[in-house]
Amino acid sequence: MTKFNISNIITIALLIVLSFFKVYLSFSIQTYVLLFILILVLYTSYLFVGSYFVCSNIYMKAICKAKENKKSIALSFDDGPDENVTPEILRVLKEQNAKVVFFVKGANAEKYPDIIQKIVEDGHIIGNHTFSHSSNVAFLNRKKITKEIEQTNKLISCFTGQSPRFFRPPFGVLNPIIASVAEKFEMITIGWSIRSFDGGSRSKELIISNLKIKIHGGAIILFHDTNPGTVNVIKEFLDYLAQTDYKVERLDKMINIEPYV
Repeated sequence: MTKFNISNIITIALLIVLSFFKVYLSFSIQTYVLLFILILVLYTSYLFVGSYFVCSNIYMKAICKAKENKKSIALSFDDGPDENVTPEILRVLKEQNAKVVFFVKGANAEKYPDIIQKIVEDGHIIGNHTFSHSSNVAFLNRKKITKEIEQTNKLISCFTGQSPRFFRPPFGVLNPIIASVAEKFEMITIGWSIRSFDGGSRSKELIISNLKIKIHGGAIILFHDTNPGTVNVIKEFLDYLAQTDYKVERLDKMINIEPYV
């Protein structure tokens, strides 16, 4: 049973409760309307959380951290590849012998195939981040969402020889349509337990300080390989990890799931 079906069950249950109040309790019309509005607001809030918080698991299950509480963490990079930033991040990762996952935007993968090839050659894995990373992804119809995911899967398979299993929706947005299409392609949705906030104007020091505070065993950390400042953040963060008991483990190894099919 999908999370969307559970949402439908909740809707029916709420309607039954309202009917019970109306038939068996002597509420005034005004009280009944207020009660209806309150329940509607609560249910709308529930759906909002499900749409904009990928780890809420309301519409479909998302993996946001490893189940085992071990001293491994996985680094993930969204939105690339970028012509300038991604090669620099690859250089830093190679120096530190760290393997990660890149959730690529299909349009960028199509534009920079040499970088995608380098990602694969360096031993990293690639996940699907849709083709266009549309800012209106929550409002796209089934046909468009299907094209976004399918087109990117085909592009990635040109480099890996296999179709990717890992999927991260743009902005972490999920809804019944995105969830059902992802399930159709047997994608495994990957969220995150720590967000670096490297895509904004925060300083390197503030970003790393935040990471040090939030780090935990089995963490999946979200970065972006489109921001030049992320290069130095990654370098310093990896230097910090080398002084701790934590180790960077490739996502598929950490959660014990094959990345391609």
